[in-house]
Amino acid sequence: MLERVILKNFKCYKSAEIKFSKLTIFCGSNSVGKSTAIQAVGMAFQSEFSESLEISGDLIDLGTFKDIFCRFADDSDDLLSISLHFDLSQRMVMQWSASNTSGHTFNSNSLVAVNFNGDFREKITTNYFIKNGFQFIEAERFGPRSYFNINKKKKSLFWLGTKGQYSYEIFSSIKESKERLPSKDPRNHHKAEDGSTIRRNLNYWMSEITPNFIMDSSVVDEAKISHATFQVSSGKTSPSNMGFGLSYVLSAVLALLVTKPGGIVIIENPEAHLHPRGQSYLGRLIALASLAGVQVIIETHSDHLINGIRVVSRTNHTYRKEDFKLHYISSNKIGEGEIKTIDVGEKGELSEWPQGFFDQQSKDLKVIIKGIDD
Repeated sequence: MLERVILKNFKCYKSAEIKFSKLTIFCGSNSVGKSTAIQAVGMAFQSEFSESLEISGDLIDLGTFKDIFCRFADDSDDLLSISLHFDLSQRMVMQWSASNTSGHTFNSNSLVAVNFNGDFREKITTNYFIKNGFQFIEAERFGPRSYFNINKKKKSLFWLGTKGQYSYEIFSSIKESKERLPSKDPRNHHKAEDGSTIRRNLNYWMSEITPNFIMDSSVVDEAKISHATFQVSSGKTSPSNMGFGLSYVLSAVLALLVTKPGGIVIIENPEAHLHPRGQSYLGRLIALASLAGVQVIIETHSDHLINGIRVVSRTNHTYRKEDFKLHYISSNKIGEGEIKTIDVGEKGELSEWPQGFFDQQSKDLKVIIKGIDD
């Protein structure tokens, strides 16, 4: 499991240590640094933990060294470093850095590993890319599409693509293989038999989010495409008739179900285009996936999604306060990122409610009641 990320002079952080847990949630206003830790992790995964850490690649595109160097850095300190700490039966640290004075140019597209350990790299990549799975799903995903090109480069187990573009293909593969969730896995929907197929659980969870969901898909090898159809009251229809909410959430739900315990799922804005009920139930699945042993990292603007997570902390008897970490990100007067960690208690309570943390509804209701906008 990824335990913590230490950043130095990276984007809006002069210095930051960010702790992770089974489920780690980043929230806060726009452009305050919520995505920064996720981007640091994404850089490591797109580089497959090699000696050269790519600043721009197929997961993360941040430009060059100059673009990610902290504008708040001290004049005498031009070292930028990213350190990832894992616990995979033994503790492992992977660190990359660069500085302009060490001959690293501001136009460079990579950082260099510090004390590179090939054994660590092999263990990390085997765990995430081969054995248990890794998913990175961006905020900007593909909307309704009748078909997608098939995946010619398998990045990891059940790889769905950063935009969810391989969802039909993965759905077809789990349909054919009849892949099942483990017995007693918290992700098993209460309407499904214990240890049911992932496909059956997908249908149940998607029906909570998008009512009466029934999907089928197949791969056309000759054309190298995958396509899907959906069942509605009048019969079968194409994805273009089902809307953006379903298209956006399908890859997120699949990621949470196909990734094995020990794997990792990163999703930016999982709630995009969803009705409040759908956001809440997606939050429940996110929480249950993390309790099943899949490490989940999300960035969200949705209090409905967070409330769904809190429902699980209240109703699941295995939950402990340390299982979920909620990081509220804000910026100080000069724009530097600041992190406030909020605990989610075993009764769903939050340890604190800082100013700016999902308080707009109460502010608007106050104006509506008083009739005065202060």
